[in-house]
Amino acid sequence: MAGVDSLDKSWDVYVDFRLFLLDQNKGNYLVFEGKNWFDGNTSWGWPTFITQETFRQVDNGFLKDDACIVEAESNHWGSRQEVFAKMLLGGLHCGGFGAKAR
Repeated sequence: MAGVDSLDKSWDVYVDFRLFLLDQNKGNYLVFEGKNWFDGNTSWGWPTFITQETFRQVDNGFLKDDACIVEAESNHWGSRQEVFAKMLLGGLHCGGFGAKAR
């Protein structure tokens, strides 16, 4: 996030997100999903998003003609107070990371 250093350290936001990596050979996506709290003290990322070997393997179709196609989707659910209120009302489930083919 640009300018995150200028924000008050007490800010927080709950986000669920998906990254889509296109198999350009078959038209399928490898989907990486996650949910996380982000705040002024958070350093976050996937320890292993995808190995270089898997990414570069021609049969996988992720890298074709020196190009890859990545799409992103995110939902920002709000601050801790807002999210806890939504959880109490049954509209939000926190936690979880994973990858799957789509």
